[in-house]
Amino acid sequence: MALRLGNQYSISRIVESLNRSSGSRLEENWYVFDHADEITRAIAESLGVDLSRKYLGPGDIKKMLGAAKKP
Repeated sequence: MALRLGNQYSISRIVESLNRSSGSRLEENWYVFDHADEITRAIAESLGVDLSRKYLGPGDIKKMLGAAKKP
């Protein structure tokens, strides 16, 4: 991931940012994502994934994971 981001961020900073990123379950089929920083935005941009939405359902999460896995 560091290479994909052009070595702009250290591996430890990337790991720390990703560790803070998590989805908390609100209700049945709704999750809230409450951490975003410059690193998570850069990762989302490099993977072509839209992480601007705060509330997501399971289908939305699966679509994002599928899009991120494509080369």
